[in-house]
Amino acid sequence: MTEMQGRGTGALNIERIYSTTVSAEELARTLADHFRPQEFEAQVYRTSENRTVMQARKKSLWLRDSS
Repeated sequence: MTEMQGRGTGALNIERIYSTTVSAEELARTLADHFRPQEFEAQVYRTSENRTVMQARKKSLWLRDSS
């Protein structure tokens, strides 16, 4: 896998484009499986343009549940 282009779109949003022989769906599911044990919520879905997306998010490390 080689990085072809990378750009930061904000403090927490980063987009990178890679070239690989693995399908986008397989790569997205593997990444989601990697993030879930690290307490991330991860989902893989198809867009209306028939693209594969993997989204992961984690609650802020600075916010504490008061219950």
